[in-house]
Amino acid sequence: MKAYLKTLNWIFKLKSKRTTVGRHKDADLCLQNGGVEEHHATIEWNEADHCYVLSDLNSVHGTYVNDCRIHNAAVRLTPGDELHFGYGGSTYELMLDTKDSAAPTGRTRSRARSPPVTPRPPDRPRPASAGAKCTSLAPKTSKSWVVSFNMGNLYSVISHVLGAFCVQEDTWVRQGEELSGVIMCEGEAQRKECVMAALKDEVSALRLQLAQNSQSDPDVRHRLNNLARDIQEKKEEIQQLKEQMLEIQKNSGELVAQAVAEKEQRISSLRAQLTNLKSENSKCSAMVNNLQKDLVAREKQTLKLAAEVDKLRQAVRYKDAQLSNMNKQMNFHSCSHVQATLKPHGKYFCMSISLSLWNLLCAQAVLEQERPFVNCCHRVGSM
Repeated sequence: MKAYLKTLNWIFKLKSKRTTVGRHKDADLCLQNGGVEEHHATIEWNEADHCYVLSDLNSVHGTYVNDCRIHNAAVRLTPGDELHFGYGGSTYELMLDTKDSAAPTGRTRSRARSPPVTPRPPDRPRPASAGAKCTSLAPKTSKSWVVSFNMGNLYSVISHVLGAFCVQEDTWVRQGEELSGVIMCEGEAQRKECVMAALKDEVSALRLQLAQNSQSDPDVRHRLNNLARDIQEKKEEIQQLKEQMLEIQKNSGELVAQAVAEKEQRISSLRAQLTNLKSENSKCSAMVNNLQKDLVAREKQTLKLAAEVDKLRQAVRYKDAQLSNMNKQMNFHSCSHVQATLKPHGKYFCMSISLSLWNLLCAQAVLEQERPFVNCCHRVGSM
C-alpha cells in the first residue's frame, strides 16, 4: 500500500516500512522550520493493525495530529489526518493509495462479468446411417430436438442470471466500499468529537483557572489595567507622531526651499563683504606704500639735516676756539676794538645757526608724530 503526505506545494511519498522526520540531513523528510528536532518523529507501517503509526521521539515542541499535540507517544493514523511537526511549518495530509489492494477485486469482477460459454456443434461429421435411423425413429428425433431446445433456453436463462448476479455483485461491492468509507468517516468523526470534547474541557479548565487567579489576585488585575492604559497611551502617542511625520513631510519641501534661499542670500552678502574688504585692503596697501616712501624721504632729509647741524656745531666750536685765542692774545683795548668790529658778523652767524637748529627740531617732532601711524600701516600691510 502506498501512502503520501500532501501539502500545499508538493507531495511526499512515505517509505514502505519506516519514514524518519527531522532536521537532520539523513532524515527521509528533512524539515527546516522552527521547533523541529534533529530526529523529531517516525512514521511506521504496522502489519498487525494494517495502518501507519506516528511516533514522537520526545521532541521539545511535540507533533500535532489534527491539532492535537502528541509528545513522546505513538498514535495510529487514518487517511485524511493532518500532521504538523514543530511550529511555523506546513501542514501535511495523509493520503493512501488503495489501487494495488483493489486490483484482485477488479480481476474477480472481470471474470464474473465475462459472458457464459455458449454450446457449439460437434466437430465430428454426422454418420451416414443417421439418416436411415431418422426415418424409423421419427418420434425419438422430435424428443431430442425438444431437449436441445430446452437446453438452449436454459443456457440463455443461466447467462441472464449470471449477468444479473454480476450487476448485483458490483452493487454490493460499491455499497461495501461506501459503507467502509462511512464507517471510517464515523470513526474519524467520533475521534474528532472526543478530541474536541477534551479541548473544550481543557479550555473551560483554563478559563476557570484564569477567573480564579483574577479574583484571588487583585494586584494582577490592577497591573493588567495599567498595562492596558499604557498601551492605549502609547498607541495615541504613535498616532500623534505619525501625524507629525506626515505634516513634516508635507512642509519639508517648503522648509528646504526657504533654507536654501536664506543660504544663498547669506552667501551673496558674504561675497559682497569680501569684495569690499579686498578693495579696502588694496587701498590700505597703496597708502602704506606711499607712507613708507614719505617716511624714507623724510628720514633721508632728517639725516641730511643732522649732518648739517653737526657741521654747524663743529664750525661754532671752531669759531669759539678762535675767539677765545684772539681774546687771550689781544689786550683789552685791541680786544674791545676787535669786538666792536666783529660784533655784527657774530650776531648774524649765531642767528643762522639757531635757525638751522629750529628747523631740525621741527622735523624731528613731525617724524615722532607720524611714527605710530606708520607702524599701524605696516601691521595692516602684513595682515
